[in-house]
Amino acid sequence: GNIVRRTAILILVGLGCLFYNAEVIFAENSAMFRIIATIPAPAEARKEIVFEVSITNTGIETWVSAEYSLFIKIYDANKNYLTETDKIRQFKDTAPGEVLTANISFDVPVDYSGTYYYSVGIEFEKEALLSHYFILKILPFIAVPEMKKWTGSVQIGYQDSQAIESATSLNLRVVNLLPQADI
Repeated sequence: GNIVRRTAILILVGLGCLFYNAEVIFAENSAMFRIIATIPAPAEARKEIVFEVSITNTGIETWVSAEYSLFIKIYDANKNYLTETDKIRQFKDTAPGEVLTANISFDVPVDYSGTYYYSVGIEFEKEALLSHYFILKILPFIAVPEMKKWTGSVQIGYQDSQAIESATSLNLRVVNLLPQADI
């Protein structure tokens, strides 16, 4: 089963799938769980991404409602800690064998670009357990220059003081595109 699943994931990635699946199994201090995280690939700077996290309680104890939270930690390319999401408190008992699914959003800072890492955390009574690192690719933010456009019309009239009707009338349509700033 494991070999087939890994092969399927590799084939999907090879076909340019829209989602990247990452899975980890770990155990610590009587809390045992398996994590599957799905994120849009790749993420974009200055946009919100949503990590879809499924955690299976593989331990023998029920996770009691409101006693645990989920969060994501973000690291740079060298796996140095940068930031983390808010801790999302879970209000559902999760019995052994049950799957907890949560969406955790993260606003990608405008200056992020390249390879980053993230880990999924679950906090029980002020003690946090973290998954291993997953790769997070982030596309740079590209500012689109704002096009400013002036439009309008100018009417110029000339009137000879002796005549009632204007002798000459000229209508101009003005369109001025401001030069684009080089970025």
